[in-house]
Amino acid sequence: EGPITVNGTIYGPPKILPNMPGVGTLSDREIAGIVAYIRREMAGRTGMIGADDVTVVRNLHADRQEPWAVSDLIEQPQP
Repeated sequence: EGPITVNGTIYGPPKILPNMPGVGTLSDREIAGIVAYIRREMAGRTGMIGADDVTVVRNLHADRQEPWAVSDLIEQPQP
């Protein structure tokens, strides 16, 4: 939710949606592929992100109701 800064560039509407749509219809494997792509393209990070990693995170936050903000994401451990 809200703008995000990546490598010094601020991304906000209209370049990004005000809120990312839910990913409940995507499989853990599909989400892992998206995350791996974003990490490689935006952060220059490589390393395997697998469906099992997504399953763990999804289960840890299964009860979350509100959208994630940048500050929430910064506080999360990096795989």
